[in-house]
Amino acid sequence: MSAEINMLETPATPMPVRIKWVAWAEGVLQGIVAIAILFIMVLTFTDVVMRYLVSSPIKGSAEMVQFAMALLIFAAFPLVTYHEKHITVSLLHGRLHGTSGWVHRLIILAIDTATCFAIAWQLAEEGAYLGNSGMSTMVLGWYLGPLAYAMSALSAVAGMAALVLVVGHCRKAGRGAEEKSA
Repeated sequence: MSAEINMLETPATPMPVRIKWVAWAEGVLQGIVAIAILFIMVLTFTDVVMRYLVSSPIKGSAEMVQFAMALLIFAAFPLVTYHEKHITVSLLHGRLHGTSGWVHRLIILAIDTATCFAIAWQLAEEGAYLGNSGMSTMVLGWYLGPLAYAMSALSAVAGMAALVLVVGHCRKAGRGAEEKSA
C-alpha cells in the first residue's frame, strides 16, 4: 500500500493572464537557476576529479558552491512564489467557498507578499552591515555584502510576483461582480 503525496498541487485559482514583463522575468530567473545548477555540477565534478586523480582540489570550491547555492535558491524564490508552489498546510482548503474562500485566499496572498518584502528588507539590512564591515569569505576573499544585496533584490522580485497574484486575485473578483450584475 503506497500513498502518493503531491506537494506541488496546482492552486485552486488559475494563474493570472500572462504579462509580457512577467514572462521575460521568468525567463531571466530560469536562466539564472539553470546556470547556477550547471556551475555547481561542473565545479563539483571537476573538484572531485582533481581531488582524487591529481590530488589537487580546486581552491575555494566550497565557497563558490555556497555562493551559487544562494543565487540558485533566491532566483528560484520568485518562480516558486509566482507559481504558488510553496509547501503549504491546507487546513481550510476545500472548506471555504464563495466570498469566504476568496477572502481567505486574499489574506494568504497578502501575508505572502508582506513576508517576501520583509525578507528583502532584512537581507538589505544584512547587506549593508556586511558591506560596511567588509566581511568576506575565508579562502577566496569574496565580499559577502553584494551577495546579500543580490538575495535582497531577488526577494523583492518574489514580493512583486506575490503582488501580481494579489492584483490578479482582486481583478478576478471584480470580473465576477461585473458578470453577476450583467
